[in-house]
Amino acid sequence: MSQSNPRALDDFDPEEFELARRLFRNGHGVISISVRLARSREAIAHWVEGLEQGTLQRRVAEPWEIETARRMRMQGVSAHAIAREMHRSPGTVAYWVRDLPKPVQEGLPRYKRMKQEQHARRLARDKARAEKQIRALELYRAGGMSRGEIGREIGVGVTTVTQWVLAAGLELRTCDSWSSRRRSRP
Repeated sequence: MSQSNPRALDDFDPEEFELARRLFRNGHGVISISVRLARSREAIAHWVEGLEQGTLQRRVAEPWEIETARRMRMQGVSAHAIAREMHRSPGTVAYWVRDLPKPVQEGLPRYKRMKQEQHARRLARDKARAEKQIRALELYRAGGMSRGEIGREIGVGVTTVTQWVLAAGLELRTCDSWSSRRRSRP
């Protein structure tokens, strides 16, 4: 008996036994039957022992289903929306309506809209960052402010200001207030 499923072999139900055997003959596997009946795999395997497994029959599409799907597609409904409505897979519905034109969507697809929005946000962020960088370098060249003061002034860290200064090819200067503070401490 399986530890994970207490309904393994000990509580035998003749109706479930027959259902399991019928499902197996119709092509269902031991695992799917065990999940469906909430029985252990061992119990189902024991019940169907000696039977020949059949082939699983596909659900045949009714003509009215195909016609309904085609009518909906001609009204501009997407294959995914039709599939959700009819409880069929999107691939099946796409196969039924493959020769019909795809519906025209308003504007750009979502993924392209998102890319454009992300691109616009990135450009705006880069522009703001470039403006901050230019302002920091102007303040640094003018002198009188330390890198820390410049960073606080424009809202970035000292390390960022230092990287910008070095990237611009400027020499780092020591801050007088820092060296005087350093000497005054024991």
